[in-house]
Amino acid sequence: MILEYIIDFRSNTQIYEKIFVKLLKKYSLDGKIIRDDFISKLYVKIENTKNFEEFSEEFSQKLPHSIFLYNTQVKAIENMPQGNTKIDLNKKMPLPFCLDCLSCVMDKISKHYYDIFTECEVCGYNIAGEHKNYMNDFKKIAHSIKDGDYIKLNTFYGVFIIGQLSQDCDFDFDIIAYDYATLSNYTYAKDYELKALASIEKPFIRLRTNLVFKTKIADIKQELIRFKLADDFILHLLMNELHLLGIDMIFITKSNIKYEQHICLVEPKEIEPIQIVASPTHIALTKGKRGVIKPTDNFAFSDDIQACSVVIKEHNLGKKYDIISGIYLDKNKQNNILIFGEKFGVVNYLSLEFELNSIQEIFNRIISSSKIGATLISNYKNKFPNLYKK
Repeated sequence: MILEYIIDFRSNTQIYEKIFVKLLKKYSLDGKIIRDDFISKLYVKIENTKNFEEFSEEFSQKLPHSIFLYNTQVKAIENMPQGNTKIDLNKKMPLPFCLDCLSCVMDKISKHYYDIFTECEVCGYNIAGEHKNYMNDFKKIAHSIKDGDYIKLNTFYGVFIIGQLSQDCDFDFDIIAYDYATLSNYTYAKDYELKALASIEKPFIRLRTNLVFKTKIADIKQELIRFKLADDFILHLLMNELHLLGIDMIFITKSNIKYEQHICLVEPKEIEPIQIVASPTHIALTKGKRGVIKPTDNFAFSDDIQACSVVIKEHNLGKKYDIISGIYLDKNKQNNILIFGEKFGVVNYLSLEFELNSIQEIFNRIISSSKIGATLISNYKNKFPNLYKK
């Protein structure tokens, strides 16, 4: 009998395929992978029942949740299909730590305990360094933050300034939370937002802080703030030590503010963290490219053409329609209408100048246009006061 795993995974990271191949070798099982666009079909031949049961259990335990995972199915078939997709275990995109590496780094008897350079074929940032226990470094940093110091810190994907949250945070900042429960306790995050925040990509999501945050953490005027969990071992191990000191959230910023010390445990590669907007059924990527589908590996496109290409490829629209049109809106760059055809690809059909710089300006323009416009905005403000404030 053959077991078929069908995974609809719309990313180039191949994390599920790599885990599958790794476990096939570990349990000496015969299997293959066939990938068609974003559908990966993973096949394993069942001969040794014991080996298969162990494989199946470990495979289900090690599969991380991803914001790019749309659907999974498992079914039994009689014959192994033709074809095979080769998976390069040595080629990977920068990605936060997987469950396997996290388990090793947090295991006191592991040789990787508190080793920030722990990574595997699935995860990591492809940056070399000295393999050792870095616990003392993080204890010192945590105590400095506890004492009120601002620290300039090299992470695996950039250089930031971090510190305790307070009313003195009058600059642009984001928040790193210790864990899932911290996010749940101090924000109005929905279940689907919490699930996305805990994914292997560790995205930023804008969340509204609650009254508990204002009373126990800091009475910060800004209510909508970008939150995320630690997405490399430097931040994760630091948050672990801060938690022991009673601190479960810190700010992280690129702002040019005064700091007390600069900690350089690694020479980073500058990678923009991803930011998403989540709903119960869909995820919209608004910033960053970590794990995102590439429209092509041979050419560099402008943001509008690249975004349109990704959407077409993600939803397999090119095979469904001869001609596709799309609208790209960007407050800081351009607003374009794009056209896609199989013969000519994605082209910029029409560019539109957008003279208004904020939603409030749009509201003001509608209000001043007529009495009907003023009534429309008034009704919207009364019915959706929270959205209107945004």
